[in-house]
Amino acid sequence: MKKCIKDLEKNFDEGLLRMNWTALSIPDYGVSLNEVLAKFEGVVAHVNKIAKDIRYRILEMKEHRLFNEPPYKKLGLPILDCWVRFSYLNESFN
Repeated sequence: MKKCIKDLEKNFDEGLLRMNWTALSIPDYGVSLNEVLAKFEGVVAHVNKIAKDIRYRILEMKEHRLFNEPPYKKLGLPILDCWVRFSYLNESFN
């Protein structure tokens, strides 16, 4: 990600130089800037996909049932979620 941001800054800095509007380098600058932006968008999309996957896995862990034993159902007690169970244990130890 750092490399992509540095490449992006480098290409933007080239455009900040004084350029003559009739110069032949302007179209080349546009093409190179589009390429760098496409790379950056790809990296950002990849990071967003990883973040979404991590959020899904954390939610899955949070809602995972620790106990699936029939006595809980027979007594009418709820089966605790993982998050609730560990929160209770944490409070009881403190």
